[in-house]
Amino acid sequence: MPKLNIFSKKLLHITIQEKAIIISQLKDQNDRYKIFNTKKIDLNNLEIQDNKLFNLSQIFLILKNYLSNSKIKRANAIINFEKIPTDLIILQIVLCMTQINLKIKKIINLNNLLKENSMPNFLDKKEIDKQLDFFKQFEKPKTKFNIFFILLTIVTLSLEFIFLINFTKNKTKYVKNLQNQKDKLSANISNLKNELKIKENLAIINEKLTKQISKINCISKKNKYISTIFSQIPEYLPKETRLTKIIFNKNKQNKKQLIFLGQSFNQENIIKLVQNLEQNTNLYKIKVINIQKVKNLDDKVLYNFKIKSYTKNQ
Repeated sequence: MPKLNIFSKKLLHITIQEKAIIISQLKDQNDRYKIFNTKKIDLNNLEIQDNKLFNLSQIFLILKNYLSNSKIKRANAIINFEKIPTDLIILQIVLCMTQINLKIKKIINLNNLLKENSMPNFLDKKEIDKQLDFFKQFEKPKTKFNIFFILLTIVTLSLEFIFLINFTKNKTKYVKNLQNQKDKLSANISNLKNELKIKENLAIINEKLTKQISKINCISKKNKYISTIFSQIPEYLPKETRLTKIIFNKNKQNKKQLIFLGQSFNQENIIKLVQNLEQNTNLYKIKVINIQKVKNLDDKVLYNFKIKSYTKNQ
């Protein structure tokens, strides 16, 4: 058993019993440790309702207060457990100690050295070194050198190597076949994408044309009576009278208007045009809103007129 030779920090000896916790400082004196600054905490005197040994938070506070009162920031520790029921509790207590800067060097059982009612002034190093460390029970057992296992491993690896060589020989052909299949699939996928794109474009064009045809049909139905009016206008025009412009719009009351702009050499022909337009059943409220007398290039008198009417179909 190797001796404990790390004393760069202060060394503590902590004994944890069912009813008490004993904390001491150790001073190295050649073949033994001198015990000083010993403090015994009786768990029966503490206000703990449940099992005293299982109250890890209370143990944590006891150790922390001791270190604080002794002005110890970091220390090594030899832990002695007496009559602790399970290894799990020991591990929990060890974990608790690591939270207060205690570096655990060894966990032992010193029942033969420290009795519950006796506190010696010294500890023998040899006696401590002879005690089995608690952590040793968790180490993996040493395994013997097994020749049969090594031979079996070599044979297995050899078979795998042979299989790998045979597989590598056929790998090139296999990869080439896969590559050819991949190229064919890529070409087919590209063709399918192009066809699908063309179909989508045709569908979009068809949808647009359908909407346009629908709009044209709708406009044609709504304005069919306009075509009828326009087709009859040449019959309504008297001699020496012509139209220069026809305006179709809506007024503020959302009524459709037809405004006729034109010229005539005779003012009476303008009145006759109004009378002819009144014969059309699709027009009403026909009236002349402006007549302007002008002369043309030949110095002849010419009348510019403006006639307004409403359409009955709204």
